[in-house]
Amino acid sequence: MEKLIQMAKDVLEQPLSQAERDNVGMWLSEAEEKLGAMEKVAAEKKVAAEKVAAEKKVAAKEKREKAAREKATKLKAAQEEAEESKKRKREKVKAAQEEAEESKKRKMEEKLKAAQEEAVEEKAKVMNELTELGWEPPDDVNYDILFLKKTLRKMRQRRTFLVKELRKLGFVLGEGKSYTNQQIENFVEELKKAANRRAAADQDALLSKRYKRKK
Repeated sequence: MEKLIQMAKDVLEQPLSQAERDNVGMWLSEAEEKLGAMEKVAAEKKVAAEKVAAEKKVAAKEKREKAAREKATKLKAAQEEAEESKKRKREKVKAAQEEAEESKKRKMEEKLKAAQEEAVEEKAKVMNELTELGWEPPDDVNYDILFLKKTLRKMRQRRTFLVKELRKLGFVLGEGKSYTNQQIENFVEELKKAANRRAAADQDALLSKRYKRKK
């Protein structure tokens, strides 16, 4: 179209009749009007295309930014979940450790309590036997279990010896009765004295008989 318009302008520069010049001028005017309209449409299309391209560019940018934000949000959420998971694991491990320590502590306390009760029971048992054997500790002295066991062992040995002495002297302790070592020792001494007196009496009687025979 632009070439045709230029050719028409060139023709008008040539010698023409008035009718020819009017026809060419009219055509040129119409052609320029059409060209202007075409250029206007082309410009509008260009502006519209540029607008669409700009909108697409903005939309693409917004889409990329949205995708980046979503990615960042997901990454942050994943990091937070990972941290929360680590925190839960640490808390779980800590709770397990605390429970293990508490269980260990309870078991130790139970063992200690059982040992203390056993020690008290054992001490009471030893004290009862010592009391039965006649041992009377001072009220203001708290003897340990080792000393009490050692004392009980000696008291038992002494009792065994005294019982053997009684049997040698022909005396047997009555069943169902409880005697202290001191009581048994007193029995032994009395029996020995009685035996000595009988022996002395027998000796005197024997000597008296011999004396009478000599007369």
